[in-house]
Amino acid sequence: MRPSLLLAIAALAAATAATPAGAQRDRDDRERGAVLDTTLALGRNGVVELTLHSGDIIVTSWDRQEVQIRARSERGEIDLDATSARISLGVEGHGHTSDARFEVRVPAGTRVAARVVTGDIGIRGARAEVEAHSVTGDVDIEDVSALVAESVSGSVRAVRIAGRVTASSVSGDVELTDVGGDVRVESTSGEIYLSNVRARVVRVESVSGNIDFSGTVDRAGIYDFTSHSGNIDLVLPADVGAQVSFETFSGEIQSDFPIVMRPTVEDDRRRQRRFDFTLGGGGARITANSFSGNIDLERGTGRAANDKE
Repeated sequence: MRPSLLLAIAALAAATAATPAGAQRDRDDRERGAVLDTTLALGRNGVVELTLHSGDIIVTSWDRQEVQIRARSERGEIDLDATSARISLGVEGHGHTSDARFEVRVPAGTRVAARVVTGDIGIRGARAEVEAHSVTGDVDIEDVSALVAESVSGSVRAVRIAGRVTASSVSGDVELTDVGGDVRVESTSGEIYLSNVRARVVRVESVSGNIDFSGTVDRAGIYDFTSHSGNIDLVLPADVGAQVSFETFSGEIQSDFPIVMRPTVEDDRRRQRRFDFTLGGGGARITANSFSGNIDLERGTGRAANDKE
């Protein structure tokens, strides 16, 4: 055997022998994966942060002032950092190459921040501020006080949000139902559905997806809807009061309300058209702009929101 090969084998043997047994076990645990099942106390203003590269995050609430964690990782070490004010959970080691799953129960009213690269996020009943970010996966939220949610290639769905919402998706749909605060939504190619929205400020932008909106209209509110090639469908209360401006390049404009729409801007060469009109004595400002999509104004059965002091 060649001397150089003998030296290499000797060096490898020495390194292996010098490795502490505990470190070796830790490395083996990271490679085999891990399971965590524990319950921890959390203060009333505490925060729970959950981070995964690949896997799913599921959060529900209960009436205990404790956080229950059931987590597993196929490969990689589960990393838990806990104090009375903040609990952080993630996966180290080989966690970026395999699946993991976090199932967490939090006290109602706990702020939650969840982030995953590849996987879904579901948060229900937190009744507090929530952030949820997924690159490739869906985001599903219910019963929170305020929300920031985004997905690049998945959909965002949220139901019963008491306060403000900021949501975005590149190629997935955004669906918000029963919202009690201001709304800002952006989508590139997905559809945007907003129903039973009670907000003073609503701003919605889509490149190629349709926009559907229904909800109350505050007489001091601002409601802006923009889509490059998608249709815009607005269902407004029968007694709505607003100054309305619709603009389109090649789409059609229709309205259930008895109004006279005279174009205020028209260029025969570009076919650009804008229509300004008043509903119910004015009040709110409603604008809708679409380059090639249609704009449809429908009369709903609800009533407009009262002015806010």
